[in-house]
Amino acid sequence: MKSLGGTAAALMAMGLSACGASTAVDLRKEVDRAVVPGMAVADAVETLQARRFNCVTSREPSFDGITCTRHRTVFITAACIHRLNLELDTTKRVVTAVQVPEPLCAGL
Repeated sequence: MKSLGGTAAALMAMGLSACGASTAVDLRKEVDRAVVPGMAVADAVETLQARRFNCVTSREPSFDGITCTRHRTVFITAACIHRLNLELDTTKRVVTAVQVPEPLCAGL
């Protein structure tokens, strides 16, 4: 029986690389088109939810804003989590900045 170890490793590498730089660049472009500083928080969250993000008030003590995430499957072998943080003004009604960390990816 032929080993599939090399094939599985190649598929996993393809899946993980698909979550790499091009996905990070594409995510940044998508977010920049969708949410801009000065936008009302309610509008920003609604726009992101339409793009399948789940947005919640951050529970991190070091970040007082809204965190949004979505899961993406790349091929069959890998999954990525797209995240972003909305920084808010003191009234918590206006987005002042958008942080877009690198996607987190995992494979078989």
